[in-house]
Amino acid sequence: MPNFAAIKANARRAVHAAFAYSATYQDSSLDAAVDITVRWHNRLVLLGDFQDSGYSNVVDGIERIIFNLEELATVKIMVGGVESEGLTPRKNAVIKITDVGFEGTELILEAREPKVGPIEEKWQVIRGDV
Repeated sequence: MPNFAAIKANARRAVHAAFAYSATYQDSSLDAAVDITVRWHNRLVLLGDFQDSGYSNVVDGIERIIFNLEELATVKIMVGGVESEGLTPRKNAVIKITDVGFEGTELILEAREPKVGPIEEKWQVIRGDV
């Protein structure tokens, strides 16, 4: 009988490989930005009085970044002139999407979401480029 966690991990690897953006990651502990891949999820939430007025009073964006923890474990970083392996995302780190058409897109890590399964680490982000 297959192990559900292993199946879920394989599915998440495949999704990340298919839908990830190329990006750079920089936080205050690193000497220089490092190349990574991330999945960027964004959507709009319409809040308000749909029943009486027929339209939303507030349009709010929800954005988050999803990291592949297996990839982060192999990222080479430089801290204080010393090279090591393994990146741990930190609050206020800056993610810059580098794929064509997304130049200038900057996202700032705000809050890490609780872990709900293998492979992924999810962070709520705010836009740094607006």
